[in-house]
Amino acid sequence: MQAEESSWLNLRTDSVDFLSQAVTVAHSADLKVSLRTSRITAIETARHMTDMLIGAHHLNGRLPVGGALGILEQWAGAGTAAVDRHCRGIARSGMVVTSGLLAIRRAAFPREAIATPFLEELLPVLPHVRYIIEMRRAGGYLAGRRQMAKHTWFQEPTAAQKQQALKGWEALTGATRSFVDSGGRLLPASHGPGLGVVPGHGIKEELTRLSHIYGDSVLALRQGTGLARHYLGVRPWSLERAVAESDILHADVEISDRDVALRLGRSVGA
Repeated sequence: MQAEESSWLNLRTDSVDFLSQAVTVAHSADLKVSLRTSRITAIETARHMTDMLIGAHHLNGRLPVGGALGILEQWAGAGTAAVDRHCRGIARSGMVVTSGLLAIRRAAFPREAIATPFLEELLPVLPHVRYIIEMRRAGGYLAGRRQMAKHTWFQEPTAAQKQQALKGWEALTGATRSFVDSGGRLLPASHGPGLGVVPGHGIKEELTRLSHIYGDSVLALRQGTGLARHYLGVRPWSLERAVAESDILHADVEISDRDVALRLGRSVGA
């Protein structure tokens, strides 16, 4: 992946030895490394100088168990003190962590995907979305739910599972906030396409969730604009240049306070 003058090696591996070798080679070639893994802990990933880890669910310092539901159930049993310690350690390393909260939530609670707009756009790449579309039709909920359970790995949790998963969700979102409060570099990411996660619209939903988690919409916007450029190693843009090239305003300008946001809105609308 290349973002202007910044180049990245996107790596998927569960081998620590391979990760170590890949990071060494990539850094020698002036490449940054992002990692997607299910068998390397966040602390170990940071220790090997990885630049970015995919998924805030790694912040508990454990190896993920099962799918999204299993991950949330695992988070429900995570001790707050231990998680905070891991969050501070990962934050100190300077490693960027992508959020991916929407993808976890939708996969764990498929019923919530029913209200997602533009689901039809996912059909060419995720055919099983048709079961969600069937579920939201009048009288089609039970039939769609049965077909989804039969043909995919997505299932509605039982009442007991849902209660435990919601507890885990609170722990995960709390850790995300703790990570950011500790100076951690969180990069908003929808991890789309996914079940009920439509690329483009998904990042808007992700930013909305983050703004609620922080209680600070400006911080979420900063993470998704100017801070994202900083984390990705792309040079910042001036306010004047962003206004002059307003067609890419939302991707390239850092919104740091409400006054700036209002000034940009007035400039673009003029």
